[in-house]
Amino acid sequence: MKSLPSIRIFLSSPGDVQSERDLAGALIEEFAQSALCKGKVNLECVRWDDKARDLPLDSLAAAQDSVDQWIGTANECDLTIVILWKRLGTSFQASDGTDHKSGTVKEFYDGLMGGKAPWLFFCTNNKVGPDPKSPSFEDDLLQLKEAYNFAMGRVGSPVISKKTYDTPSDFERILRQNLRIWLEAKLLEGPELAWANYRAHLISDVSETPLPLFESVSPEKPVTLKSVYLPVHAWYDGEPETKDERRLRFGVGLVSRWIFQSALFLANLGEVSPALQKCWRQVWRKTCLKLSMSCLYLLATSTAGTIQMFPLLQGVQFVA
Repeated sequence: MKSLPSIRIFLSSPGDVQSERDLAGALIEEFAQSALCKGKVNLECVRWDDKARDLPLDSLAAAQDSVDQWIGTANECDLTIVILWKRLGTSFQASDGTDHKSGTVKEFYDGLMGGKAPWLFFCTNNKVGPDPKSPSFEDDLLQLKEAYNFAMGRVGSPVISKKTYDTPSDFERILRQNLRIWLEAKLLEGPELAWANYRAHLISDVSETPLPLFESVSPEKPVTLKSVYLPVHAWYDGEPETKDERRLRFGVGLVSRWIFQSALFLANLGEVSPALQKCWRQVWRKTCLKLSMSCLYLLATSTAGTIQMFPLLQGVQFVA
């Protein structure tokens, strides 16, 4: 049996962003099991704190030396992801006598040595800063300054560009979009890649369009286009389409385009009279019922097993 090629992603950070590390690891595993990668490549997350692989630790050497020995270095991987917030990490001297600012900084430079610029994610959430009453306040403040200077490209830092985020969920959303684009560029070709780029544009630039005629069940969450419309993803596996698959693709495409265009139209109705808004809501309510029945029919009459249908209007209610 022919072995699959490998894509290895190195995860680097100090210990204050454990939530982001876990989200990144889970996201890489999710992509590894997706139709984009499964059966084509072995996608692996390389991290020192892998719960399934407890590393031996040499008591007479710096911890980073043991990490490098057992999981390898970032320059051996296809991509290095570095995450920073309030800490840059602890300085150490490697077994060869080289002084390093921290393990994270070493791994950043290791990634550069591999000829592939690392991705740097920097958390800008400053609501929780160093505690002035803490005995480690001065060290915490110094760590915060060093992390900031490195992320901002100051004091000898080679960083020019970075991604910023405010919460772990923001980080997960940004990383998901970036990883999908990166993996599709590596694995897809021709028309498949063009469609993937267009889909990424829709998700990143169009999905946040506000819809003033709707209100969310959760007041703190505004209703946007992606709240009432989520695209249908169908993965083409290279085999000739059957009649049922062609019918499903065509029908779902029509339904999806209609919902997408109608929702965009709704987004521009914020200034019209209340009477027209009420009329449009009634039409929309009836149409949604018909669309739901149409989607169920398309799914029920198809033998295609690679379609994922997402629910419409989840967690959304009409404005009274």
